[in-house]
Amino acid sequence: MDFQTAVKTCFQKYTDFSGRASRSEFWWFILAEVVVLIVASLIHQIVYLIAALGFLLPVLAAGSRRLHDIGKSGWFQLLMIIPLTGIKFGGINETYLPPDSPTRVAQAQFDELFPGNRTEPVRLVIEGADNTTLGQISKTANAAPGLVEKFTPEVATKDGVNVLKAGLTERNEARP
Repeated sequence: MDFQTAVKTCFQKYTDFSGRASRSEFWWFILAEVVVLIVASLIHQIVYLIAALGFLLPVLAAGSRRLHDIGKSGWFQLLMIIPLTGIKFGGINETYLPPDSPTRVAQAQFDELFPGNRTEPVRLVIEGADNTTLGQISKTANAAPGLVEKFTPEVATKDGVNVLKAGLTERNEARP
């Protein structure tokens, strides 16, 4: 199935959750959705929202038909809404290593040398402030507890907007 036929078929069968969808039909339609959503996001957030909502039902229907084609229930799509936050995937994390491990020791030294690289960033966006006011705001912000570094400019001032960045030692312990 070619691109145009796949997109046309999926939009025509937007309420058909039964039957089957070939691999090419499904993936051509997903490609069309991704391209349209990327273009829509470049135009405006509202255009993106309208496009995403317009594709929602047809994508669910095509996904259900594709799952039927491989012998699975369309309800398997519900697995996509299970939150994956807090899951630790493989890889090496120094917190699981013994305290005298060379990797953990090296990470501790790195954290001491570059404290801003292992913290939760916090940004101040300041609009329309002159240098005196900006200095006062920066001085007050730098006195806040829980910072591992002073607020520094993240980007150059543009259109009267200044962005300052610092790192928090622990976001759960930060206090206003």
